[in-house]
Amino acid sequence: MSELDGWIWKGACAFAALRRALHMDDAQAVATSARRLRNLLEVIEQRMGTRAAAEAQQLFAAADARAPMRVSLERYRTPGGIIDACGAFLEHAILDDLELARSLLAGIYLREIAAPDARFDDSDVTLAVLVRVRAPGSSWRRARLDGCLLEECDLGRANLEHTTWTMATVVGCMLAGAVLTDARLDDALFVECDLRGADLRAIDLAGRTIATAARFVRCDLRGADLDRRDLTGVTFADCRTGD
Repeated sequence: MSELDGWIWKGACAFAALRRALHMDDAQAVATSARRLRNLLEVIEQRMGTRAAAEAQQLFAAADARAPMRVSLERYRTPGGIIDACGAFLEHAILDDLELARSLLAGIYLREIAAPDARFDDSDVTLAVLVRVRAPGSSWRRARLDGCLLEECDLGRANLEHTTWTMATVVGCMLAGAVLTDARLDDALFVECDLRGADLRAIDLAGRTIATAARFVRCDLRGADLDRRDLTGVTFADCRTGD
């Protein structure tokens, strides 16, 4: 490792600390991290010149961007004990919280978030935007996802039974093996999603119309189970079906 590489590593750590402090709205930590970054750049400039310092500043951010920080939603917990993160903005992070049942997440923006095996049961996630959220094996039982936008998310093998997706838009998502029994899909749009082996059966709501005007466009539905689900008004366009 060159001398500059060593400083880049230290700078990336300091940059990550600064980004986390800004996210947590911790003024003291922001000041400390910013001071540490300034000191590092001054040392690099003294030892290696202005050009090296400018290069280092660019590389700090690049190195930090490759290392997601770990975050928690605990700061959004109300005195009543529930998470209220409505309208919050989180990106490029690993979610430490795994038990998020009954959370209020309406309008939240999640981008590049890893939350494998997390539990969002009975949560309000209406009008949220989820972009490249990786949550395989997670649980969303009875969660409300009405009006949501999901793009390139991984919800493979997720438990989504009894969820509601009214007017949701789901694009390029992995839902293979997901459990969507009795999920309400009225006016939902699924585009280029992988639903291979997904369980879309109607059990408790068998015979009821719970997917009115739902549209599936260029989705892979091979092996998906649609038993007892009323498909009246459902549109399948250029989808792959069968075993």
